[in-house]
Order: sequence, then C-alpha cells, then structure tokens
Amino acid sequence: MDLVRRAAPYVSKREITTGRHWTGLFEILNEAKGYTHLLDLGYDDVGFIPPASCYTPDLRGTGSPGDALLEVKTVNISDQDIQLFGTIQKARHGLPEGLQQKLASDFDKACEQLHSIPASDPVRRICYFCITLDLRVVLSDANKAELHDSLMSLQDRDCEIQYVSQHWTGDRQSWSTREK
Repeated sequence: MDLVRRAAPYVSKREITTGRHWTGLFEILNEAKGYTHLLDLGYDDVGFIPPASCYTPDLRGTGSPGDALLEVKTVNISDQDIQLFGTIQKARHGLPEGLQQKLASDFDKACEQLHSIPASDPVRRICYFCITLDLRVVLSDANKAELHDSLMSLQDRDCEIQYVSQHWTGDRQSWSTREK
C-alpha cells in the first residue's frame, strides 16, 4: 500500500472545527513508525498489507526471526484536553478511565486484526500504540508507571503490546502478553 497516496488527501484536510487539526494525517503517518519498528526488530522484508474486505493488520515482516504482523493504533489527546488548550493546567495523578478503556478497546480490535490473516509459525503479533497523552496526565511522572501497568493488565492474549509516547521520549517499551 502506498503510504504517500493514502496520506495525500489529509495534507489539505485540517479539522479546525473539532480542534483535531492534522490528526487524520498523523494516524496514517504513524504506520511509517510501525514500518521502521519492524525493521528495528530485525525483519528484512517489511511491507504494508493491502486493504481487504475485512479489517487486517497494517504491516507484515519476514526474516530470520520468523514472521511478524503489526497493527498500529493511534491514541490521541481527549476532547477535554483540546478544550483546555491555552489554560494553566495541574497534573492529574492516575490515568483517566476513558484512556484505559480506549487502550483496552484498541488492543481488542488490534488482536482481531492480527488474527485475521494467516502467518507462518513462529509469528509475532504486535499491537503498536502511538500514544499522545493529555497534558494533565503527562505532568505527573507517576503516570508513566501507571501507563505501563494499564498496558500490562491487557495480558490475556497472544499479541504483544509495544508503544511510543511523544511526551516520554526515548521510552520505547515493549511487553509480551504471552507467558514465557
């Protein structure tokens, strides 16, 4: 799938009324992060999976580690955070319930997508979150561990969770949700 062709319509489609601006564009461009992530994991042959009649993962990688399927899920700031732009904000301790529900829902959907196409064993099924947190959440350093715990609580699957967060740079974390 040609990422540039898919992203092109969003270059001139700024969502001003909702305050989300270029969110649609970044959701597509985050798939390039997933592509690079598979390369970083050692997969030689990485490619986008063409759209199908059912939901499928975004990427497939093959190489000496085996096969990998990767689904990118973008988690954006909340509507409430958008409304607070330009105001002084205090740190919020703990992850909002809505964020925890969003992570769980996106992970469930990703697992379905990761199982929707066949792959040769051994196969890694990776849900790759690109997370932008509300400013109030980021202002509390303790929420970094809370995010970790929230993601770890989703362990009952044979899919891995890996994420990047724009606010906690250098914090590429990965946790396998399989018992080792």
